[in-house]
Amino acid sequence: MDLPLKGIRVLAITQYGAGPFGMLQLAELGADIIKIENPLTRGDVARTVPPYLEEGVNDSIYFQAFNRNTRSLTLNLQLPQGTEVLHRLIKVSHGVYSNLRGDLPTRMKLRYRDLEPVNPAIVTCHLTGYGLDNSQSRRPSYDMLVQAETGMMEITGEPGAPPARSGIPIVDFAGGYNSAFALVSGILKAQMTGKGCDLDVSLFDTAVSMLSYMASWHLTRGAEIRREPDSSHPSQVPSGVFPTKDGWIVIMCAKEEFFQSLCDILGHGEWKDDRRFRRFADRLGNRSILVPLLKEEFKRKTAKEWLDLMGNAVPSAPVHDIAHALTDPFLQERDLVLEMEHPAFGSIRAIRSSVKSDAAPSEPRPAPTVGQNTDEILTELGGYSPDEVKALRTAGVL
Repeated sequence: MDLPLKGIRVLAITQYGAGPFGMLQLAELGADIIKIENPLTRGDVARTVPPYLEEGVNDSIYFQAFNRNTRSLTLNLQLPQGTEVLHRLIKVSHGVYSNLRGDLPTRMKLRYRDLEPVNPAIVTCHLTGYGLDNSQSRRPSYDMLVQAETGMMEITGEPGAPPARSGIPIVDFAGGYNSAFALVSGILKAQMTGKGCDLDVSLFDTAVSMLSYMASWHLTRGAEIRREPDSSHPSQVPSGVFPTKDGWIVIMCAKEEFFQSLCDILGHGEWKDDRRFRRFADRLGNRSILVPLLKEEFKRKTAKEWLDLMGNAVPSAPVHDIAHALTDPFLQERDLVLEMEHPAFGSIRAIRSSVKSDAAPSEPRPAPTVGQNTDEILTELGGYSPDEVKALRTAGVL
């Protein structure tokens, strides 16, 4: 069975993390992702992100994590001949995707209005920091900046501590997912109607959208969104991190029945009928009383002992470090770890796409060297002869 996106081709002008992460999702589902890199800059800057760089090799494990299963084409888009090559490839592609600064798609004539005469069905998707055609479009943007200005950092961490960013670049990754979803949606429309479109996706908009119910609380009722101790949920009590005899666990009593079960497991059935704890609103109002009682109880046993007792009756999980998380047997059961051979790094292990289909995953290919697939792409898709490719390279186009 073919992968779901087999036959879909996207020209991707991507760099660093957010854009390549989005395109990785499509590549793992079978799309042909052609990564366009600038020959004047030795390609994507992510190739030089430390640590784990090989001396004399323009590559990094960071780059490999984001760009496997893609093809690399060097193309100087500042030259008219580069634009001509791009347009010839657009004629046989479904999408053009970029994660450039917000003013650059317009300046580089990568908008749908620019490319519609070349291919009316082409879909252009632009993942930027702050969107297209607005007062902030020229601002450079990175994950941490957006986390800061959208309130994410201010509500992360323990009360009284400095603002904290997420341990992973969550806005970059969410922006990657969001833009990949947008691009596939646009291509689906184009397949049905024969007409493409422009898709404007920004890290800023993505981050604000993830404020979700907290934004509605504030915008509708003026709620003050603040940090809660122990990484607790703002309204569901108990839901947070608790110390045990040898580590930490998280419990999430998101339904009344879960709290009822927790009381029985802890040997405090009387709490179920205690007027301070009977309902969500009661426990929220008496958080400062209930949580200390729970902390003392959880310290009586090890994390594993509590988790075994709770089973599926109370949603719960251990707090693992990365090393432990990546060796959890459940990763093997879900076939989440892949292995691929790289000429410089040897065996590279990485995490597969989180989307699974009925089709068997394709054999992973390491991310290409800069321009590794230029000749094959131009002859296969662009119809260029070897002599024409050689002339383009001599002219500094490739």
